[in-house]
Amino acid sequence: MTRWEYTTIYLKIASGADKKPGYFTRSEDFRMVTEDSENELNQMGAKGWELVSTCLLDLGTFESGPQSVTAFLKRPLK
Repeated sequence: MTRWEYTTIYLKIASGADKKPGYFTRSEDFRMVTEDSENELNQMGAKGWELVSTCLLDLGTFESGPQSVTAFLKRPLK
């Protein structure tokens, strides 16, 4: 049976000129996390981590909305 290890990272939500921080749209060019956060997620993937789930734990304020997404990752235990 495979044994797993888990970790969490925080991904910063991007804010564009045409949308408020944390505002979710369905447009084709929409990118929810910043480029730095996307790079961090790709680096974790290169180290064998697999994204399991994400969750908005930081709800922010009414004006700003959420500022980050908590990402839960797993990989086989060595």
